[in-house]
Amino acid sequence: MSWRLTPDVCVLIRWKDIPTQYNKERTILRHLLQLSLLVYIVLSIPACGEKQSSYESTTEWSRESALDASTADQRDKTEKRSREQNQSIPEPQHEAQREVGTKEAVEREQNGQETLPDTGLGFEQQRTALQKRYGITLSLHETFPIKTTHGPIGGKDAVQTDIESYGALFFPEWQLYPTTLIKRARLTKIVFCTDLSFNGQPRTAIPDLEHNVLYFDVAKGRHSKEYVRRTIHHEFFHIIDWYDDFKLYSDQAWSALNEPGFTYGSGGKDAQGDSSGSLLTDTQPGFFTKYSLSGVEEDKAEVYSIMIVLSSAAHQRSQTDSIIAAKMKQMKQLLKTFVPDMDDAFWQAAAALPRP
Repeated sequence: MSWRLTPDVCVLIRWKDIPTQYNKERTILRHLLQLSLLVYIVLSIPACGEKQSSYESTTEWSRESALDASTADQRDKTEKRSREQNQSIPEPQHEAQREVGTKEAVEREQNGQETLPDTGLGFEQQRTALQKRYGITLSLHETFPIKTTHGPIGGKDAVQTDIESYGALFFPEWQLYPTTLIKRARLTKIVFCTDLSFNGQPRTAIPDLEHNVLYFDVAKGRHSKEYVRRTIHHEFFHIIDWYDDFKLYSDQAWSALNEPGFTYGSGGKDAQGDSSGSLLTDTQPGFFTKYSLSGVEEDKAEVYSIMIVLSSAAHQRSQTDSIIAAKMKQMKQLLKTFVPDMDDAFWQAAAALPRP
């Protein structure tokens, strides 16, 4: 910007109002005004510069702060993604065919005293509704074997009668879950099949953490409806447990609830020989079943499934076993932290679900 230092810049004095005989004074006054204006301009330039510098400094700080925040956010996302990708995916959990539930329930089912629930809807209607509600696939036809890091998952298409009878038990249990839980657990597919196996070993169910798929053998374990119901929740919990903190075989906070000096076994895969391993028992303080002793991951999954399917028995046991009470409390806190919708209303609905 250029400045023109002339008398007409000044608006305070009109030159024509000064008599012509005072030309000398007019000249002096003009010079004084020009000098004053020059001084004003000179003094104003640093101030403007300071304001501009201050603005530029603030703008630069804001830009750098925004970049830092963006970089930090990107770094957090990258670290989380790297953690998920580089974390060793656990081997699919072991759920071989084994006895489960109360002795009375097993005897009642063996005597044919239990009947399947009647929902009033056909299998395909319930299947379609489930897929639409949860945004997942309920598959009845897969191309086996399925390749995983730890070995192949084998299986075959199941016959329709087994699929439908299994579905009659499955749908009421699964519909307890809020959609937010399924999304948070990243489950994409459920597979109904038969002759399910992992690395050639027969399995009743497999949570495939590598592909976010849950497999159920609809023909195995049908000796007990209670077994089927608990298996549904037990196996799904392994997926929840993994995505909770990307740890499956260790949980110091949970282990600390046990009696001092207690040590878990070598895992569920080494506890399949005991056919009564999942029968409810109070012989071991802090544990619902002998199978729970095999590993912290199995203990948590057993507590979870029993709290859902056998809520009355779980509550009764918690009244006399402080460790069980502490584990049930921690389980509820874990689930509510994982997904806020897993609140008291969920547990109340699970307890109220008819299970004929």
